[in-house]
This record gives sequence, structure tokens and C-alpha cells, in this order.
Amino acid sequence: KVVINLKPVNKPGTKVVYSNVGWAIAALAAELAAGNSYEDLLKQNIFEKLEMKTARTGGWPASEKESNQPRGHYFDKENNTLKPQALDDEFVLPLWANPSGGVNCSITDLALYARENLLGLQGKGKLLSKEYYKNIHTIHTPAKLNEMYMGIDTEETITLGYGWAVMK
Repeated sequence: KVVINLKPVNKPGTKVVYSNVGWAIAALAAELAAGNSYEDLLKQNIFEKLEMKTARTGGWPASEKESNQPRGHYFDKENNTLKPQALDDEFVLPLWANPSGGVNCSITDLALYARENLLGLQGKGKLLSKEYYKNIHTIHTPAKLNEMYMGIDTEETITLGYGWAVMK
């Protein structure tokens, strides 16, 4: 409720701004429409259909108990490098944020997902029609990285489809 009642950062339709909360709201809408949880929707409609055996939502970042899970990274200003999150770090991605990056899987399962997208573009996918795959992979808007991710120091512009950058 709190987020939905907030004033937009920019006038709607003028700038692309990345929002973890936006993904959570989209997942909630899917849950309400389907009458099932976001996690179960992914499991039943993607992971199981593509036989992705290790794919799951949540469970990260890695901890001493589950050291084989993904972990976040911090920018180390002193060395100008990325530093992996320590296993004893107390931060845990909250469950509401799963739709914005809480899915993790093995490289084999990621390859199955990538394969599905490539086959889908040829009209041979298991999950969606060729038209849907084409729409997902079509450029819909350019986005300035320094506007999309507030605080990033670059003038670079990327082109976005639905859910990811689209580039050759």
C-alpha cells in the first residue's frame, strides 16, 4: 500500500527508472489474477515445463549455512573493484523482492531458459507463441543508464525490451 500511494519520481512515460518495487507490484498483479503465489507460478509455468531442476526463488544471498547460493556484490571504492558479499553478512533479500532478481539456478538451467527463448523466436518454444517471444525481444524504449539507475556515472544509453536489455 505504501508504495502504490507514493508520488512518481518522474512524470509517467518520460523516463525509464528501474524499480525493484515495480517488479513486486507486477508479481502481485499476476498472483491476484492467477490465484497462486509468484513462486508457484514460476515453478509450475517455467521451471517444471523446462525441466529446470535447480531453479528456485529466494534463498540468497549466500550464507555460511548455504554457501553455494548466489551473493551480492559491493563496490570497493578504494580498489575500484567489486567485492563479494561476505558469508556472514546479515543482509538477506526480502521475499517481496524476489520478482526483481530473486531467481537463481545452475548454469545448466540458465542454458535451458536461454534455449527456450531462442527456440521461441523460431516458433518452437514450449511456453509462449512466436509472437510473444518476438515482442519480449523487441526494443521498446531507449533508457539512459544514469536516469534508470540513479547515481550511476555514465552517459550511456541502452535499449530495452520487456525485462532486459536488447542488443546485438
